[in-house]
Amino acid sequence: MDSNTSSLVDVSWNIGVTTAVSCEAGLGKAYVHFKLTTEPKNAAVREVNARENVHLNFTPAEFYKLLHEMERAMKSLEEVTRTEKP
Repeated sequence: MDSNTSSLVDVSWNIGVTTAVSCEAGLGKAYVHFKLTTEPKNAAVREVNARENVHLNFTPAEFYKLLHEMERAMKSLEEVTRTEKP
């Protein structure tokens, strides 16, 4: 197993609208923000509490595209799982 892999331990998200920006074109734009907290799978690294936060921002269109792709991936995994069972 790759010693550089991490496990997802927490996900938080929020939806917002920009209210103050330096460029008026960005004012009133909706966004979806995710914070993913990961932890190394390597026990030696994990002992020093090496959790990492990864921040992701999406426009609503980007979020819905990601959601659609995740739904497709989930259906594909379900089909593979269903065909592997006797």
